[in-house]
Amino acid sequence: MEVKSCKGGLRVLESKEVRLEELFPLSLRPVIGFRVEVLKESIKKNGYDPACPLVVQKNGSGYLVVNGCHRLQAARELGLDRLPVVEFPPEEDPVKLALRTQENDENVQPWDFLDRAFLVKRLYEELGTQERVAERLGWERSNVSRYLAIASLPGEVVTVIRSSVTVQGNSTVTEDCDRGHRKNLDDLWSVRWFRHICSLPADELKLAVVKKIAEAPEKWKEKDVASECARLKKRHELSTRIKEVLEGQESCEKELVELLDAVKKGVYDDRPEKALERADAVLKARQRTDLELMQEFGYEPEVFTVWRFNGRDERFGQKHPGNIPAGIVFNVLYYWSEQGDLVIDPMAGGGVVIDVCRAMKRRCVAWDVHPVREDVVKHDATRPWPVEPGSAALVFIDPPYWKQKRGEYRGENNLADMDLEGFYRSMRVVFEHAKRSLRPGGHLAVIVGPTQEAGRVHDHALVFARLLEDVGFEYVNRVIVPYTTQQVTGFDVAQARKSRFLLKLHRDLLVYRKAGD
Repeated sequence: MEVKSCKGGLRVLESKEVRLEELFPLSLRPVIGFRVEVLKESIKKNGYDPACPLVVQKNGSGYLVVNGCHRLQAARELGLDRLPVVEFPPEEDPVKLALRTQENDENVQPWDFLDRAFLVKRLYEELGTQERVAERLGWERSNVSRYLAIASLPGEVVTVIRSSVTVQGNSTVTEDCDRGHRKNLDDLWSVRWFRHICSLPADELKLAVVKKIAEAPEKWKEKDVASECARLKKRHELSTRIKEVLEGQESCEKELVELLDAVKKGVYDDRPEKALERADAVLKARQRTDLELMQEFGYEPEVFTVWRFNGRDERFGQKHPGNIPAGIVFNVLYYWSEQGDLVIDPMAGGGVVIDVCRAMKRRCVAWDVHPVREDVVKHDATRPWPVEPGSAALVFIDPPYWKQKRGEYRGENNLADMDLEGFYRSMRVVFEHAKRSLRPGGHLAVIVGPTQEAGRVHDHALVFARLLEDVGFEYVNRVIVPYTTQQVTGFDVAQARKSRFLLKLHRDLLVYRKAGD
């Protein structure tokens, strides 16, 4: 059984009238308000055309409306009692039936590419894979992918696209309909355009290009769409780089807004490097020096290789086993990084490094096997690091000093719970990940204290130095960071004197460099 179009085409073999309460929409495509309004105007003016029956399938005591949902909605809003229908066998696939018998009279648009996109999305959610959707529709998989991308466009973008067909020139939908020349979306837009539109990296860019096209879609060709999308993508990338330089910097807000506005208007389309030079110049003119930032918190750079910092600075980090004094981090950042650099802390603990980086205008990514803060990612530092290779200027590592605080740290694969061989093996892996994450010339700083037991000293710093050189790092410096005498008890002192061994009261801060210019 086939359905004849309202203006000539396939012949309707049989139709009958059915009460509206027996009709239930299958809703394979969205019911669009303006389409319903056009139909209502037409029905009020001319009555319902019996040559345009709804396409239905029997479903229990009623009928599923496969095609004609807009007409059904219009009839309900107008208070009609019955509508003509043509019934198809219930075993026929309703999706293929809907596409084969789509509405195509002059008062209702046939299925357009947006309708098909949302149908594909619905089938994908139901069937689970693009291959099954393609098989159901009899399409190529690439076609399914294209329509799924269109269905993922933001609602505001979809609204703009739909609106482009409701007004052509100064005429309304109803006026166009009465004159018999209203266009379908597929007459104005090409599905091929959307491989460029959907590839844009931000929703606001998709909306911008669609708004521009919607002003006169009949004037656009695919090469124009591709060119406009490429232009917007370059502006977006330039804006992102400018934000990395100026966003969050003190007294740079006005210049940032002005620069981004100029980029948006295309001022720097032919000379993007000028925009970046301008951003750098603004930053240098406005930013405070590292000395000023340190002094704000009561710190100054240490000029000797003995750094005496003891105790926790409660302004930085949460209380946590083995909290590192903030003064150590301030000095490491001062000597081996610049403002805006990326710093990695793979064993973040209480987050001292994160907070000092914020104070010193550095970017910081941090993780830990047992995070205690929301800005610390749960990750094992012995696993591949979740960061772009070659992106960091500095890696700061404050590991457990083997078993000194065994039982105080939490999380799986804890270095404090390993045997000595496993501890060193794991640290080598950490150093390898650090090297991969550092840019050429970037620095690694690791602080560690010795483990002393029964008169024997395990000098972890010496082993770390060998591991770092084996991995391929170049030596830069070694800083002694003394403990206070409060770190040992009177019993420890007595035992050392009696057994004739020395107590080590310092940590070693090792600084190494990744080879490169």
